[in-house]
Amino acid sequence: MNSGERQALISQIKQRHQVICAYLSEREKRIWAASEAIAIGRGGDTIVCEATGISRVTISKGKKEVKGKT
Repeated sequence: MNSGERQALISQIKQRHQVICAYLSEREKRIWAASEAIAIGRGGDTIVCEATGISRVTISKGKKEVKGKT
């Protein structure tokens, strides 16, 4: 992924986050962020973290929840 694609992706995630954030609980935000990161694949945690301000640790926790490990 080149720099332009990365910035476009960050912008899209940021926009989705701003629209939905007010309607989600903390757990739902964590799971939403995890699902975004999973959809991106490698580097997804970092990209979602940069776009939303949600920590990579929190995103990782959300991934575990999504996969049924918590």
